[in-house]
Amino acid sequence: MSEAPSGIVSETKNETPLVDRIWEALEKSEGRESVNEVRRLRQKEILQRLPSDFEMEMKATVIIKRAGEGLDQRNHLRGEVFENLVRADPNICPTEETPQAKTVRSILSEPFRFDLASEGIGSAMQNPDTAHVNQKGEIDWVVEAKTSDLDRRGLIQIAKFKNVLSTLINKLKKIDPQKLRSHGLSAIVDNPETLKISKYFAIKLALPAGIYNGSVESLLKVRYPSHEDLDMLNRCRIRESPFSVSDLENITDTILGWYKEKTV
Repeated sequence: MSEAPSGIVSETKNETPLVDRIWEALEKSEGRESVNEVRRLRQKEILQRLPSDFEMEMKATVIIKRAGEGLDQRNHLRGEVFENLVRADPNICPTEETPQAKTVRSILSEPFRFDLASEGIGSAMQNPDTAHVNQKGEIDWVVEAKTSDLDRRGLIQIAKFKNVLSTLINKLKKIDPQKLRSHGLSAIVDNPETLKISKYFAIKLALPAGIYNGSVESLLKVRYPSHEDLDMLNRCRIRESPFSVSDLENITDTILGWYKEKTV
């Protein structure tokens, strides 16, 4: 078992005490000796790349879900943790989110923040966990991070991503630019005509380490998947995180313990 990541994680500009605690918890976890060096180095790199507001985001997530104590709170927090780790993983998201991409994701996940209900942009839209906008202003890939098997709802969500994004873009282009700016959407206004779906659009499905065995059928909770379901999943680009489900549980426990200490 190696030392805590001072000089590896802590020397970055994104240093947070919480990130150091997460690394220490991982290094002390049962069975850590079976994690190979390549996977550990990937984990370190991802922790280095976590955004500077990661600690604040985790705190907000715990507060928002505090009313749902127990399993509901843990599952939601674990999902948020994994989404952050996936966005920081250069093997899955090789470039940082552009302002346009982050804005698109924010509109889809929190439409109420932008007061665009009158424009037909509401909470019913299914959002990917991250989107990539290339230099041409095209959305060329999205990522969906899943910590467990896919049920029918998850399959429908993935199947609708492209249509949801196309609908959103078309609606945004019809809104007066000044109104978009007033709602903090300048990143969309800057390049309104170029924002579109790339003809090379792809969906990446990010999974914890160790749950994908090479067959998409193994990822399904659905008892009798259709040919369309299997074809869609086979067209997805499966990407494996270096963090296992056990690691995510460990990180979730660490964050909940950290938050409890801060509120005592």
